[in-house]
Amino acid sequence: MDAGSSFADHSLAGDVFAPLSTEGRDDVSIDGGRVAIHDIYESLRLPVWVSHGTRGDFADYQQLPGFATRGNWRVTVFDTGAMPHLENAPQFTEQFDAFLAQPMR
Repeated sequence: MDAGSSFADHSLAGDVFAPLSTEGRDDVSIDGGRVAIHDIYESLRLPVWVSHGTRGDFADYQQLPGFATRGNWRVTVFDTGAMPHLENAPQFTEQFDAFLAQPMR
């Protein structure tokens, strides 16, 4: 994402959201093979922003603390349900813009 992009540009393109969980499965299918989702997240070197709400049980964030301490990961927790980008759009957009503005490491 370039600094001139907006959240809407990327969310509409489908390249913003990626689950931290595979709903009880610990692997995903990629090109016909099975890959552990944890291994995928471990391998990420690009900047990663994870945002989620505090209400609802739509995802499992148990593994998130281990990734949140990495220098390339940024985690923002909103006092919302499952859709902070809709429930608190101004704060969500502010945090997303701050993420985009940070230098690549």
